[in-house]
Amino acid sequence: MTVRSALRIAVAPGPADRRRLLGMAAGVAVGVMLAALLWAGFTGLGDRSERSTWVQPQTMSSGQMWEPGRTLADDEIAARGLSTVFAGHAIDVLYVYGAESPAMDIPGTREGVPAGTSWVSPALASLIEQYPRDELGDRFGTVRGELPDRVLAGPDALVAVVGVDESQVNEQFIVVSELTGYRYTSETYEILAVLGAVAVLIPVAMLLGVVTSFGSVDRSARMRAFHLLGATAADRARFAAVEAGGVGLVGTIVGLLLAWVAAIPVSFVTINGSRLFPSDLRLEPGELLVAVVVVPLIFAAVAAIRAARADAQPSSVRDRQEKPLGVWRVFVLAAGVLLLWASFSGIVPMFYGLVAGFVLTAMGIVAVGPMITHGIARIAHKRARSAEGLMAYARIQRHPRQIFRAVSGVVIAVFLVSLFMAGVTSVREGAVVRGEGELASDVLIVGLDNPATTGTISAAQEAALVDAVAAVEQVPGVTGLARIYLGSEYQGLSTKADLASVGVESTADVSVVKAFPSDGPVVMGASDESVAGLLPSSLFVATADATARERVRTVLSEHANVVNSGVTLTEFEAISDTQAREYRTLAILGVLVAAGVSAVALAAATVSAVRDRRRTLGLMRLTGMPFRTLKGIMFREAVVPLAAAVALAAIIGYGVGAMIIFGLSSGGRSVTPPPLEYYVVIVATLAMSLLAVVAAFPAARRATSGEVTRFE
Repeated sequence: MTVRSALRIAVAPGPADRRRLLGMAAGVAVGVMLAALLWAGFTGLGDRSERSTWVQPQTMSSGQMWEPGRTLADDEIAARGLSTVFAGHAIDVLYVYGAESPAMDIPGTREGVPAGTSWVSPALASLIEQYPRDELGDRFGTVRGELPDRVLAGPDALVAVVGVDESQVNEQFIVVSELTGYRYTSETYEILAVLGAVAVLIPVAMLLGVVTSFGSVDRSARMRAFHLLGATAADRARFAAVEAGGVGLVGTIVGLLLAWVAAIPVSFVTINGSRLFPSDLRLEPGELLVAVVVVPLIFAAVAAIRAARADAQPSSVRDRQEKPLGVWRVFVLAAGVLLLWASFSGIVPMFYGLVAGFVLTAMGIVAVGPMITHGIARIAHKRARSAEGLMAYARIQRHPRQIFRAVSGVVIAVFLVSLFMAGVTSVREGAVVRGEGELASDVLIVGLDNPATTGTISAAQEAALVDAVAAVEQVPGVTGLARIYLGSEYQGLSTKADLASVGVESTADVSVVKAFPSDGPVVMGASDESVAGLLPSSLFVATADATARERVRTVLSEHANVVNSGVTLTEFEAISDTQAREYRTLAILGVLVAAGVSAVALAAATVSAVRDRRRTLGLMRLTGMPFRTLKGIMFREAVVPLAAAVALAAIIGYGVGAMIIFGLSSGGRSVTPPPLEYYVVIVATLAMSLLAVVAAFPAARRATSGEVTRFE
């Protein structure tokens, strides 16, 4: 049998078989689309990180700290990355010295960055045009041009490269000969990115597995017919390979096209305050070519192997009871949990141990599921009081693997919901909690670079520090200023008069202000004598309104000894909460995608199971069995395995999530009880699963109709 003959036979069947092939191609297209988006997104996040972290030269191990009087080489610049805030938005600023016409490449700057000029991102340029210069624009000097997309995290990124003169350079600058980013902030983020991609790929792989077995009984019957007509084993394998490979090729091409189009709406998801570029979610040309070649070959190989194995099986054993389930399935789950524990204990490398342990745990849940399904069906069969119950539970006992395989994607989705929700509901241990009567939430907290806190300070540095404080006092709209000095045991000190000027009143002998974000030190009220001769290490600045607050930040940006241009507690919490909400939204979206894919796989598996038994079920309908009995059988075959494994998946998922968060943070974070969103997503996942079964009822009615049965 030639390939042309096999192809002609594959595309020549009747309308029912064409619908089967179309369903297989659609399933492949959906699976390939999601896999392409996930793979491109995983690699794109690393590229995105590189495009956003080059403005942080302090993290580059190859650089040297600036020393006064140093002469820069032609291929060197002095650089310092800082973050400023405007209207609640964080702006990344890279200050550079010696960049008038440098030999080295400063990303996105085509004509150098002389002192007093800057290059800004398009989003920041638009923001500068909307507000007075003394509120924002003066922080960046004269804008020479806009940074291109290739050096930005996304279209909403707020980034600026600002040139400074030597008088603004201090020991916080680093001398570098190149500016490059890094793919991930830490190994922790890389691990979480890998786990997220693998987590959503598992249901996709299950969907493709269901698609490859769609209509397996029809295919086996045709293979036996070919055998009776004289086709050899090679002919049958060639036919199966051509059919599956052709369907796989069409589905792959359609899936890649859908992924290319879907990258546009998916790119509107925000991460770290900015949307994605559509190119971050699209495969490279080489990757597209590999997908077009590899996916159809895999489908063809699997189909050929299945056809070869099916040749030795007579038609009378198609409904043979499955082999007993082995105890090894429990050990797979236990091995996954133990591997996760070992990765945190240092017994195995963390990165590989976590990824392998996560995959083994997910596989273990799928492996244990049929055992629990069989046990529940056995108990339910003894108590069944209806025909549909007896038939459904009996079949579940005979085919626990096949029955559970149909809902395994949904079970994994519940596992992922629990795992990710454990991550997004984690909280930091030991955070300072602000109470009433303490620092107002709209007071600016400004960090200053005071060398005297760690060593000696020169006269020039002392004068610059005094000038910075004086400049803040002269800004119109400043209503109060508290100088914070560093006391013993890294505790902040300030006079009660200064604290009162920013709204902190206390009648006690000593007032305590828990003002700094996260785990920062408290500020103790002190006498004027105890702080005499000290220089401040930070400031509390009270302003009349938001406009004055932005003017203070603009003034502070002109002073090199400012660690940050000031942030209020409200802004700090809002920025942190925004990032947390973004990651929570991203996790929920990923889980819902996995649940949706699993629901589609469940619907396909349900229809496939009915088609494989359509002769038996059709004959029963001809003898008088109502269709509602068939619906009851289908419903029970889906509900029993779901009930069997959903609770187990939820408990293990939340436990594994807590273990991962606790281990990656070295005990610094703990998991809180599940929020309302958790239960909403669980209910939505189960609802999609039940709707998938209901959606399969019309196909089941057609497959078991009297006309089809008489034709069979």
